[in-house]
Amino acid sequence: MNSLIEKLEYDSSDYYTKYNLIGEGILDCLSEILSADFKGCNFLIITDEKIWEHVSSYFKTFMGKGKIVSIEMFPSDPAPYADLESIEKVASSILSFNSIPIAVGSGTINDIVKRAAYLCDTKYICIPTAPSVDGFSSSGAAITVNGFKTTLECLPPYYIIADNNIIAEAPIELISAGYGDLVAKLTGGADWIIADVLAIERIDNAAWLLSQNAARRLFYQSDKIKNRNHDIIIELYKGLIDTGLAIQLYKDSRPASGTEHLLSHALEMMTYLNHEQVFHGHKVALGTVIVSAMMNEIFNENGSFFRDIVNGRLMNKDLLKYRLSIADTVPLAPAIKNQIQSISKTKTPDQHKLEKRIENIAANWALLCCKIDKHLPPYKEILNTLLTAGCPTKAKDLNLNSDDIYSAIHIASLIRNRYTILDMASELGILDSVIETILSYKYDII
Repeated sequence: MNSLIEKLEYDSSDYYTKYNLIGEGILDCLSEILSADFKGCNFLIITDEKIWEHVSSYFKTFMGKGKIVSIEMFPSDPAPYADLESIEKVASSILSFNSIPIAVGSGTINDIVKRAAYLCDTKYICIPTAPSVDGFSSSGAAITVNGFKTTLECLPPYYIIADNNIIAEAPIELISAGYGDLVAKLTGGADWIIADVLAIERIDNAAWLLSQNAARRLFYQSDKIKNRNHDIIIELYKGLIDTGLAIQLYKDSRPASGTEHLLSHALEMMTYLNHEQVFHGHKVALGTVIVSAMMNEIFNENGSFFRDIVNGRLMNKDLLKYRLSIADTVPLAPAIKNQIQSISKTKTPDQHKLEKRIENIAANWALLCCKIDKHLPPYKEILNTLLTAGCPTKAKDLNLNSDDIYSAIHIASLIRNRYTILDMASELGILDSVIETILSYKYDII
C-alpha cells in the first residue's frame, strides 16, 4: 500500500465506518484496499458526467485489474437531485449488477448511494471528490420526499477513501460550501447549549468535541481557504469527516445541525419544484449568519428582550395557535403543510409545561448568556470569515428577498422536534420581533 496513505485513527467499535483513508495516490491502491472485505465482488461506480470527466483518470488502475466494474452515470445538467426517483434508479442498478456500490462525488451523489445501498442491504464505499459537506461520513441521508426535506434512515459508508489531490483541487465554490458547513457547527453548537442548559437534550462530550473542535480549528483560516492553501483544504476535509463521525457516534445529527440547517431545509422546501442548484453549504452559511444575528439580538444584555426574559415577563400563551397559523400561511405544498401541522402539535408543550419552561429560561438566563458568549464568536467575525471564504452572507446572494427569509425562519421553526433558538423565541413570544429586527438595516442581511 502507498506509504503516503494516512489512516485516520479512531476506536472503530464506536463507528460503523471501518476505514477512513486519505492520501496522495491512494486510488492506485484501491483494489488492494477493497480486497480486505470485498474480494471477488463486482463493483458499481455511481457518479455524474462532470465529476467523472475530472476524476476518471484516478481510477484507471482500479478498472484495469480484471475486476467487473460498471458505471451508473447521472447527467450533470441538470445536476443529480437527492429524491426517491434517483434512489430507486441506483438501487435497481445495484441489484441488477449484483455489485458493491462506490459513490464518487460530493454530497448529493453520496446521499443517493447511501440510501440505495441501505435499501439493498449492502455496504457501500464513499470516494469524496470535494470537501463540500459533512454528510460523507454521517449516518442518514438528506432526501427530498414529496417536497419535504428529511433525513432517511441508512448506514454510513463502510469505507471512506479520498485522494489528497482530488480534494485540494476541487472547484473553489465546493470548498467554500464545505467551509460554510463546518463553521455552521458553531451556531449549531449554540443551539445544543440552549437545549442542554434547559435540560431538554444533554450535550454528549465525545460527539461535541469531534464537531466543535473541527470548526474552531478552521474558523480563522478563511483567507487560506480563499487562497486554496493545500494543507488547510485537507484539514477542512478532515474536519467535515470528523463531524460526520460525531453523527455516527451520537446516532443523530444534533452534533452537526442546528437552526442554520433547518433554514437550509426550509429554503429547499420553498423552491424544490425548481430544483435550484445552490450548494448545501452555501445555504447553511447564510443560515449561520442569520442565526448569529438572532443570538446576538437575544442574548446581548443591551438587546431589546434581555430584561423581560430574565424577569420572566415573556410567554406565548397561544403557542400552538401561533404555530398552526404559520403552517396555514407559509407558501408550501399541502403535504408539507400537513406534516408541519403534525410536528407543531407534537413539539408544543401544554400550558403547564410551557409555564415551567419559561421559569426555567428565566432562572438559567445568566448561565445561558455566559455560555453562548463564550462559545459563539461575535456576529461580525462570523460574517467576515464566511464572506472571506466566498460564502453567501446576504439573501440577495442566493436571489432571495426579505419575504423569503421571513417565511424560511417560520418554516424552520416547525420542521423538526429538535429544540433550538427558534423554539425558545417562539415560546417567549418574541420570534416575530426578532425576525423583524434582524431583517432591518441593523444587520444588513437582505
